[in-house]
Amino acid sequence: MATRSQPWLWAVLGIGLGLTAVVLLLGWYWWTTPITGGARLQPATATAPTTAVLAAASTPTQPPPTAEPSPTAAPATPVQPTPTPSPTPLCGGPARMNILFVGGRFDPQENGDVVRVIAVDFAQKQVRIVPFPRDLIVQLPQDFVERTGYGSPVKLASVNLLGGTYMDAQAERGDGAILTARVLELNFGVHSDRYIAVGGRVIDNFVDAIGGISVYIPTEINDPSQTGAHFKPGFQVLNGHDALLFTRIRYDVGDLGRIERQTIVAKAILKKLAHPSMIDRAPEIIDYFIRVRYDLITDLTPEDLNLLYCLGKMMDPDTDVIFYSVPKELLKLTVAPIYVGPYQFNASVLQWDERFVQWVHLALDGKVPPKMGE
Repeated sequence: MATRSQPWLWAVLGIGLGLTAVVLLLGWYWWTTPITGGARLQPATATAPTTAVLAAASTPTQPPPTAEPSPTAAPATPVQPTPTPSPTPLCGGPARMNILFVGGRFDPQENGDVVRVIAVDFAQKQVRIVPFPRDLIVQLPQDFVERTGYGSPVKLASVNLLGGTYMDAQAERGDGAILTARVLELNFGVHSDRYIAVGGRVIDNFVDAIGGISVYIPTEINDPSQTGAHFKPGFQVLNGHDALLFTRIRYDVGDLGRIERQTIVAKAILKKLAHPSMIDRAPEIIDYFIRVRYDLITDLTPEDLNLLYCLGKMMDPDTDVIFYSVPKELLKLTVAPIYVGPYQFNASVLQWDERFVQWVHLALDGKVPPKMGE
């Protein structure tokens, strides 16, 4: 059993995001058991992005004026640039696979407190994890608004709940994540190919299953609103409960600071998975996820997992996995009217503009620095 399970651990290590380890470990089981995940994402449509997204994603430039040739000068021979060949995608995969990750506090169909797009680049042999803060103010698709009677705009976090079975009588499991993917494409021009939705209990129990994680906490944290949310500065080992609690604290740093705390935990999980002792623990870890699989919804297929495994075993998690932090200057904290279902009220939200959209696309393409810790 341990020998057969070993490649999936290396897949988790290579792909990089500790949170997605849940899905990759399940891959071994899915080869022998039908997948009971949620509804499937549809391929990208040919509809054009909104004007705002187009304006943000690219800045049109005018070609330089062509100089008039001198009557006596010999005609210049145009120099054709040598095209740079695009790298061939590894493992026979696509050039890139965007995986949407949504994490709820307890249930995979609750508010999406964690929203990430994981760009798995098969051409550049790189994984880039780009966060979308939960408090972003976003528009819902018009057809969803008309069918449900729900209002728009909303906070990004509420989209997963609104589109799921708790709020939409016509929804299937996974439709909340699919609606989140549609919202990211509508507002930011970002298409997702696959999705993963998990509840917080998955992360809690996964950290316990691997024996806890070691993290460095730079300053003392004490959140009086959550029982037990007291962390001393320095290196310490967190169990699953404390790791999940640490990722949820934002009272002192806001949503952007909490994203960085979530990244600290994800990196610590990766480091722990790299330890050779994890090979021996593979059977109990996989057995755990077989038993709690209903806390996870995904439309990843065994074929997708095979591609991720193939790429993962070629990667160095220290250099080929990049965690991004949102530059604080791109967002503005303000109070604005939003909806939760049909009800409107004023709430603190993060407003964004074309600069944020540009940054998202550049980050997914790996063309800007991560800015972690700034």
